[in-house]
Amino acid sequence: MTEPETAPQEAERSDRSPWNWLLFVPILVPLMVFLYNSKEPTLFGFPRFYWLQLAFIALGVGTTTLVYQLYMYAFGQGTPDYGRASVVGDGWVVVRHHELAQVIEMTERFAAELHLYAE
Repeated sequence: MTEPETAPQEAERSDRSPWNWLLFVPILVPLMVFLYNSKEPTLFGFPRFYWLQLAFIALGVGTTTLVYQLYMYAFGQGTPDYGRASVVGDGWVVVRHHELAQVIEMTERFAAELHLYAE
């Protein structure tokens, strides 16, 4: 009798971060109607409703930027550096696309040298 097949277990996602909850802030704050309930104060002659809309855009951009930076920091990737390769996480090397040809050439030379030593 054969063993019943079990469904493969999915690995837990590693892209979940508690900082992602902050992304609800720019969604929920504009839903607070009491913020719009007055014409005063005005800013450069604009009533509160109009300049508050621009403030909500700034809030969304700022929150998204903050969450991105915190996510990159939490997973050990730091601020992206587009100029060179860097080691992240468990020793994986992240290579920028403009350096890929150089990495391939170095790998081929290294493999050729190993092949010469193996003979």
